[in-house]
This record gives sequence, structure tokens and C-alpha cells, in this order.
Amino acid sequence: MNRKRSFYERFGGEFYENFWGSVWFPQKHKRLVAIINLNSSKINVLDIGCGTGRLLERLKRKFPLIKIHAIDISKAMVTVVKRKFKRVDARVGSAEDLPWKKNNFDVITNSISFHHYKNPNKALSEAYRVLKPRGKFFLMDINPASKITRFLANFIAKYFIQDGHKSFYTKKEVYELFQEEGFTNIKQVGVGFISRSVITIGEKPKN
Repeated sequence: MNRKRSFYERFGGEFYENFWGSVWFPQKHKRLVAIINLNSSKINVLDIGCGTGRLLERLKRKFPLIKIHAIDISKAMVTVVKRKFKRVDARVGSAEDLPWKKNNFDVITNSISFHHYKNPNKALSEAYRVLKPRGKFFLMDINPASKITRFLANFIAKYFIQDGHKSFYTKKEVYELFQEEGFTNIKQVGVGFISRSVITIGEKPKN
């Protein structure tokens, strides 16, 4: 079992739900859900790196008729998600190898987990693959504003938290990664100041 999976099996699930997740994510998820607007409420939504399903809870309250899907590398996390929702397609797996067919989802979300991925290009390629044409991908992650804050954040995450962290990326780098994978109409929205996060939105073109 790799370090990331081991960490989240140990500290994920109910512990994560009652402690870390309840402190860190609420305001960031609130901001992310606020900018998601759907043309129809009966759509397929996938949350990659779903954790204990806190983001999905907010989406379900705003859009009660959505069909929700979720994936996380931690079985402990997925167990909590299945407990929360009566009807959910929740699976244990990697963002870099999604177990769904292409052109399947109207909306894909990914919050505060992109920095864990060994191959960010592959993760974006997989999101693009399973997204329907004209579907949108909403990615939110911590994006340090300077080289110094990036170095410090990476150092703390790698050597103190030790949760399988790979790297934080700048706002510009994420934008360019979206372009490389073919996303269009790319927009970026800042969230917070102390722990600077950015929501990057990309659309899969029709053709």
C-alpha cells in the first residue's frame, strides 16, 4: 500500500469526517458549489477524490435530482460516502485510471486532492475522457502565489504531514495543463487568502 493510501485508510473515514474535514473544507466547498450552475437538474455528476462526500452533500442539496458518482483511493472514505447516500455509485480507485466509459458525465468536480497525483496530466486526461462533450470540469486546489510559499507548502506537506503529497502547482501551471489536455473556455476563480486556492473550470468541446 502506498503512503497516500495508507495515510487515508488510517486517518480517513469517520476520523476525517468528524475532525479535519469539518474544519478545512466547508467554506471552500461552499464557494465551489456556488459557481456551479446546471442547465438541467437531472444530470450525472462525478466527484474525483471524494473524501467523505462533503462536497456531494452540498451539491445534492442544491440540485436534488442529480445522479451522483464518486471515487477515492481510500476505502475508508468510500465507506462513509455509501453510508451517507442511498443512491450513489461510489468506488475505490485512482483519479489516473477512472473506471467509467468515455463521454459519461455532465459535471466533474475535484477538490483539494490534485496535489497528490503522481501524473497530473494523466488525471486531467482521464477527467476529459469520461466527461461528455460540453460538460464541465471544476478543479479546486491549493495554488501558492509565489516560489517561496510554494517551497514552504511543499516542504510541510511532504515532510511533516506525509500524506502522499506530490506537488502544489501555480495558477498558471494548472491553466496550461487544462489547455494541454484540450479543455476550452477555461476560467479561474480565487478562493481565500491564507491558504490560497483556485477553482479552474474547463469545458470539453463538442467536437
